[in-house]
Order: sequence, then structure tokens, then C-alpha cells
Amino acid sequence: MKPNLSRRSFLKSVGNAAIAGAATSLPALAAPVRALTHGRRLSLCILHETSFPTLNTLPIHGELIQKAFADCEIHFISAAEFVQSDALNHCDVLVTPYGSAFPKDCFLRLSAFLNEGGNWLNLGGTPLLVPVSRKNGSWVPEVPQPAYGKKLGILHSFPVDVPSLPGFLASAHFPEAAGLEKECVVKEAFELYVRFTSKKDHPDEDGSDGPREAKLSPIMRLIDAAGRPVAAPFVCIDRLKGKYSGGRWVFAAMNGELTSHAIRCLADIAAASAFEFGVNASYACYREGETPSFSIYCRRPKGMLEEILPEPAHVQIFSEARVLLGEGEIPMQGIGSSKAGSGAIAMKKKRALPPGLYHVRAAVFYRSPVTGAKQTAAAENGFWIYDEKLIAAGAPLTTDAHSFYRNGKPFPITGTTYMASDVHRKFLFEPNPHVWDADFREMKHAGVNVVRTGIWTGYRDYMPRPGAMAESPLRALDAFILTAKKYDIPVIFTFFAFLPETWGGKNPFLDPAAIAAQKEFVTAIAVRYPQADDLMWDLINEPSFSSSSQLWSVRPNYDRYEAESWEQWVAARHPASSAGERNALLQELWHTTPEDSLGLPQ
Repeated sequence: MKPNLSRRSFLKSVGNAAIAGAATSLPALAAPVRALTHGRRLSLCILHETSFPTLNTLPIHGELIQKAFADCEIHFISAAEFVQSDALNHCDVLVTPYGSAFPKDCFLRLSAFLNEGGNWLNLGGTPLLVPVSRKNGSWVPEVPQPAYGKKLGILHSFPVDVPSLPGFLASAHFPEAAGLEKECVVKEAFELYVRFTSKKDHPDEDGSDGPREAKLSPIMRLIDAAGRPVAAPFVCIDRLKGKYSGGRWVFAAMNGELTSHAIRCLADIAAASAFEFGVNASYACYREGETPSFSIYCRRPKGMLEEILPEPAHVQIFSEARVLLGEGEIPMQGIGSSKAGSGAIAMKKKRALPPGLYHVRAAVFYRSPVTGAKQTAAAENGFWIYDEKLIAAGAPLTTDAHSFYRNGKPFPITGTTYMASDVHRKFLFEPNPHVWDADFREMKHAGVNVVRTGIWTGYRDYMPRPGAMAESPLRALDAFILTAKKYDIPVIFTFFAFLPETWGGKNPFLDPAAIAAQKEFVTAIAVRYPQADDLMWDLINEPSFSSSSQLWSVRPNYDRYEAESWEQWVAARHPASSAGERNALLQELWHTTPEDSLGLPQ
């Protein structure tokens, strides 16, 4: 903690500490100044039942809870009170301290509380994994089951063994958690598999993604002896849209011990409610001589941003070697639940940036709407200056009848499908080269030597009409390819999934208008990289030839192009002097009667 740090020097130290020397993630920030200039005491409801089982973690005693929240307003509530009491309606954070166990009869009330935007801290284990019922005066756990968690978007959890001498990597997004590694003993971590969308962006597309209703962020990660992250025992889920909007869920998803300081730290994070702060470059890739510009955004579904976030964002630009090249401030406008701003950043040296990858960091001060404690939000992104030499680098893959080769040597493929670890299929519309760089570094370290990527959905977002391609996703693809090239990982790029887009045509494979539009789409992308020898094109993922309205059912489309193609195929396969003669021939061949429809003209 640095109690006398000025605002500007603090933000500068935040940026330098977070960018410098990070192998796979950013190190922790210095702790912010915690000055309670206004606000009130934190109010918590804590589920408490005598003899209630604690599962998948060590029990947390009441004395520890009391010590953690000595300066807070706390309400211990039993399972019966949980269901009936209105105490939940007025608390800042609900604390459930029994690891994977929870009272089964409390689930509906818990769901209602979360649906109203309630904040939640679960200590230990996997949240909502083991329902516990009261039978004959005793609490009896049922078998572990994911059904309750699934209703909240937590589909599964996977246990991860902790290295014997783990290292710790704090998140730059939660500076208040600096030093958390000294306040816990992690024996096992439980990694969560989540899904945070409830509808499709493109309802008529089978591969469509959907609006992200929440964001999961690690608060602290464990790293092995090689410096690679292996697990995140503490995570934060910000519910930003839809059901549960406004709530922040913090999980100590681990088996082990927590001190009172750790418990309080996690509760303070939860009490801030859902909060998202980000920075984007106007393009993910610029050409030499172009001036990068940036946009800043902040979202808080519960509002009050004009009160708790009055200051501009501080933005820094770093070279690939983590040298500070420029910095400045970008004011944000807006009230209620969102604020945003945009602008360019002054560089230290008045010259064009050379080709390469650049990292962008932004940070803002804000105050807890509950306690008034001063906190910091940080975000990272990046951009490329187009590197012609790097695009042309890389050895091509060649083949014989049995194997792939590269540089004349056998090349066994150890690949994966990758788009982005933060936004998945929206990676070309919400690009983050900073994240891609870290992910490609990890993949290279893990032995991944080919990456498959592409476009599974939203084709008209890329090309609203034939020949009119959106520039921003094309620039993002430039940055993606450059990042893969940096790590010498060949890329397989897929243009379509399941069925090609028709752009208003009637048949994706036969309508000349649809085929012409598809050619425009494919050409606009492929023509950007004629010199890239290790970039491979895949026209369609899992091609289907059935009706677009009955995908995977192998049913006709019943359009005129399909009917004409059918007639031509049958005529070529079964020559006849007239359509009537051909129908008679087919009736005999296929054992049909004149009443059966063959789909042929009479």
C-alpha cells in the first residue's frame, strides 16, 4: 500500500507494474488508497446453521466471520429465516460459507435474490453443487448434481490439483486483492465451466453466438514452476445484462483455508456490484502513418456512474518490449449505467510507430457506492502496426499421401480451434490483440502448432451487402494473423459453418446470386494475404446440404434452383425421349405408382 501516492503517479505506477515483464498475464497492481470519505458500513447476510455440513473445503468458523466483518453490519440467518425473512432485501452481500453444500429449500429464494441483482459471496468448493435437506432433525447431503448451478449459468466444475509449491498471479483488474496469496492455503481448485447467454444474436443461424450477459474474471491464479497459470481459485462473475443484471458473484472455488482478511477482501469485491471497464483501439491493426485512437467504456447496471466515477481514464501505450511510449487522459461522458469517451493519445516521440504489436492500458479511479472506499479499475488491449515482412514469413505446410511436412520435416498436427478466450466467436468485432498475444504464447508453450479459426455466424455483419465488406473486422483479422505469425503458428481459416450465407438468395449452393455473393465474401478476405504461405483456407465447417430451416434433417429446400438441378440430374442419369417416358421408367425402377410424386414434370 502506498498511502501518499498522488493520482497521476499512482496510475503511472499501475501501468508500469502491470505491463512490465508479464509472461502470461499481468501482475497485481499496487493497492489503492482506501479513504472512507463518505458512505456507510457494509451490510451482510450470512447463512448460518448449526451442524450444517461444509463440503469440498475446510469449515469456516463463526469467530472468523465475526473478525472479518467486525466493522460491518452483519445478520446471521438460518435456512428457515433465509426463506421467510426480508433481511436479504436490504443487504449488500449474501455470504454462503459452506463450500459446495447449500440448503435445498433455500434455492428458490436465493434465485429470487440474485434475480433482483443481489451480490453473492460463496466460500469454498463449487457453488450449489450439493443440495442438503433436513431429515429427522439432521442435515443430509444429496449426491453432487450440477442442475442447480446450471440454472445460474454454471454448467460444470472440474477439480484441479494444485502444484506442490505454487506461485500466485494476482489480477490487475482487482488491485484490492493484492497480497491475497498470503491469506489463503489452496489445496485444490475447482474450475468453472459457464455459459452466460440465453438467446441468439442471429436466430436463423445454427452457429450463432448470443449477447454476453455476464463476464467471469479471475481474481487470483495459481501458476506452476514454469510460470504457467494452472487454475483460478478465486473468481468474480459480473452479471451485466438480462437475468441477474447488476449482481456480482465472487467464488472462492477452492478447497483450503482462508483468513479473516481474505474473506473481507472477497466481500469488498462482491459489494461493488457488477462493473465493467474496457479500452479499445479504433482498429486492431493500422497501416504505417495512421494515427491510433482509442475508446473507453464503463458499464454498471445499477447506475450511479456519474457519482462514483467522476474522473477521466488514464491511458498508456507500451511497445512490445513494455517501454512506455505515450500516455494521456480521455474524459468520459454519460450518466446512470454507462459512460464512454474516445480520443488519441500523445506519444513521447513525434514519429510514426514502426511495424509491430503495441499494448494499451487504461485505468480509472472510482468509489465504492456503499462504503466510499477508493478503488481502481484497469483494462488492457492492444493493436498492431501492419508488418509486411511478418505476414510473408513462415514456412508452408506440404503433404504426401500420408503426412504433413514443414521445412522438409514431418509435421504432426497438435492443434486447436481458437477465436478468443474472452469473447469467443465475436473476436473480430471485439478484438483484443493483448489477449491474443498472451493466449498464443500459452499455446506455443503447450505445444500447439496449428490453430483453426474462422467465422461461424453473423456473415452479414461482415458484409452487409455483396461487395461491401466492413473494414473493422478485416483489420482485426490482420491483427489476428500477425499474432499467429509472431509465434510461427499456421492458421486454418474457415469461411462458413454448416450452410453458406445466401445474402438474400434462395439456395446457398445453387442460386447464382448467393454463389456470387459468397465469392465476393471469400475473395475480400483471401486477397489480403497472397504472400502468406502458412495460411490455409477451409470453405465450410461441417457442410450440410439440407434445408436451412431444417438443418441436420436432410430435407429438400423446395426452391426452383433445387428443382431444376434435380431434373437435370435425373435426366442425365436416366436418358429418355420425353419426360413421360422417363417417369414411366422411374416408376418401374423405383416401384412407385403414377399417384406417387417424383418431383418431375409430366
